[in-house]
Amino acid sequence: MSNLGRKFSEEHKNKISKSLIERGPWWVERGLPNPFKGKHHTEEFKQKLSVIRKGKKLSEEHKRKIGLGQKGKKRSEETKRKISEGNQKHQYSEERIKKAKEQCLMMAKNNIGKKHSDGVKRKISESNIGKHDVTMDKNPNWRGGVSFEPYCNIWGDQEYKQSILERDNYQCQNPGCSKKSQRIGIHHIDYGKKNCHPWNLITLCYVCNSKANFNREYWKMMYRKIMKGKIC
Repeated sequence: MSNLGRKFSEEHKNKISKSLIERGPWWVERGLPNPFKGKHHTEEFKQKLSVIRKGKKLSEEHKRKIGLGQKGKKRSEETKRKISEGNQKHQYSEERIKKAKEQCLMMAKNNIGKKHSDGVKRKISESNIGKHDVTMDKNPNWRGGVSFEPYCNIWGDQEYKQSILERDNYQCQNPGCSKKSQRIGIHHIDYGKKNCHPWNLITLCYVCNSKANFNREYWKMMYRKIMKGKIC
């Protein structure tokens, strides 16, 4: 009780803080396990904590200190797994989801037109080194480099392309088209860029054309049936 009412200088506070950080919690200093390990707060106590902390905001200085304290620390894979499992159990209310969406939209609007400094770009680049394998042949969408192959000679003939579009009434031929895109193009049904036979070409909107890059066998069969109906 001798320290009750006393005010320490900033220098003294910093010394105490430094010594506590170096020493660690009292149970670590004494070589004991964490006394709270395996224990959990009661629901009543959690509610009390929630009421006490509600509306409180950390000062910028406090945030800065927390940031400095966490700097350089890395979570173990076990900790990451536990956090992930804990987040999957959470049931967020519609109101909270709505607020989160609004915050994301606000952040996106605030960042429009902003550019990262060279220092930030360098840090982002360094942090991403080794995280992603960008080798083309390891990419699941890699098709052996077929996108670099040239098209057939007639592909450059605009009148020929126009005849395909005209044949299909300038409409996407996917019966399940969502009609989200007004832009149309010509798709190679067998994905062979050199096969420009009229029955291997079909008019699709940009959305449906993009979808055709996945589950290719399904789209190939469906569009062949559609073209077979046109032939008959």
